[in-house]
Amino acid sequence: LTSHLPSPIIHAPAAFMVAVAASILLLSFAIVSVSAFAMIDPSSAPTPSPPHFRVAAVWSKAGVGTSAVLEPDPRTAPTGAKKKGPRVAFDVGSTPIFDEVVPAKVVCVSHGHVDHVGGIFGHARAHAVTYGGEAPTYYVPIELVPHLESAREAMSAMDAMCLDPSPSDGDGDGAVRARRRNESLMKMNVVGVRPGEEIELKGIKGRDGKRLLLRTFAVSHGSHPALGYILLTRSPPGLKPEYAGLPGKEIGALARSGVRIKEEEGRVRVEAVYTGDTCLEGLLCASPTEEDEGENGGAEGGGAGAAPDDDEARRNKRSRRYLFQGLRESPLLLCECTFLDAELRDMAPAKGHMHVLDVIEALRGHGWGIDDADGGGGSGNGEEGGGERRRELVLFHISGRHRPASVALDLLADAIPVCLADKTGVAVASLLSDKEKGGQTREEERAFLADIVGGDGCVNLGEYIRWREEMIREERRVEDVK
Repeated sequence: LTSHLPSPIIHAPAAFMVAVAASILLLSFAIVSVSAFAMIDPSSAPTPSPPHFRVAAVWSKAGVGTSAVLEPDPRTAPTGAKKKGPRVAFDVGSTPIFDEVVPAKVVCVSHGHVDHVGGIFGHARAHAVTYGGEAPTYYVPIELVPHLESAREAMSAMDAMCLDPSPSDGDGDGAVRARRRNESLMKMNVVGVRPGEEIELKGIKGRDGKRLLLRTFAVSHGSHPALGYILLTRSPPGLKPEYAGLPGKEIGALARSGVRIKEEEGRVRVEAVYTGDTCLEGLLCASPTEEDEGENGGAEGGGAGAAPDDDEARRNKRSRRYLFQGLRESPLLLCECTFLDAELRDMAPAKGHMHVLDVIEALRGHGWGIDDADGGGGSGNGEEGGGERRRELVLFHISGRHRPASVALDLLADAIPVCLADKTGVAVASLLSDKEKGGQTREEERAFLADIVGGDGCVNLGEYIRWREEMIREERRVEDVK
């Protein structure tokens, strides 16, 4: 090493020589590390673009009510784009965010439990009254359609009933009888869907005019028919990749010669995934096989001419592929997380729900870049650990047994890896105690947990960890003063 150094440096103190040698070794290690990183297959760890959709509002408590509303994210809006775009709702339980759900003309129902569908008729009525009689569309597991239609018929009959003081049977008893008006405002379009289907959402488009699509995948919620949903956008058809870099004259010449230079369909981008209620089994999915990849992944797959068993097999393959692609590529994941205590881990699958450790296992299995050695309870600054920096995770459906909200957040802070803390929002508005809200009056000059709950009803886990540490430091300072 010294043979290549100038003589003044050769005669430098030994400590200086050690520092120079260490610097050279570190530089060499950095070069090797960068080279190794460059050889990683990008497909093994996809890096989604920033979310184009965000959570406008979510309120959820297991067994009580769940609703989530997505809207275009103004932070990633093109210059000059409208600030607001179409809202899409997932589940429609009876919740305090009802006003946020009313504008949604599309509602995706994960399953038929009352805490997820209890507000459906109120939503249908309110949307129709607010938007000129427009009937919202509800996508529901196909097994639920006859039951939902029966319930709608009963609700419509009750909604349209009025009293008729004139007797109709001629017996002259003067009794007041009920009759039904000819019209009810219970306007709904109910569409039954199966796992592995792709549907274009008619009548609404993304903010930039892209078509909005919905894909369904099977989940495991006990024996109850249940689905997860993937929201996607499809761009207008562009040039095929092999022609993308050619000069305009060459492209024009190819087109004039009859060569098909454009893609048959535009490219699809995964925007968001909503799991609904499920246990870990419903989210674990192996990489699609070559046979699976060969299946057509769209509404055209499994046509009416195929045998029923073949239809179901094709749909199941698409369902697995949709799930695999969705969880690996989505920049926004809304995932149920019912149980948080370590001793409740075994209860989760028995109840058809997720434990926080199940969530971590599912994310690790779908390329979220979680280091096995990266534990929870860190500073939450988002700088540690590998993986993508552009993904957002929203945990909902937390059990009320973990209230108040600070208890749930403490358990999550201990479990969620540091690299995910700043990317994780927790729907805890339903768990806030009066004390955490500040009580009836807020005369004391102190911070309350409710102060860091966002307008969407979520607390960022990394922000909570830092807030908690600040509260601990403040308490110690007060004790020291005393």
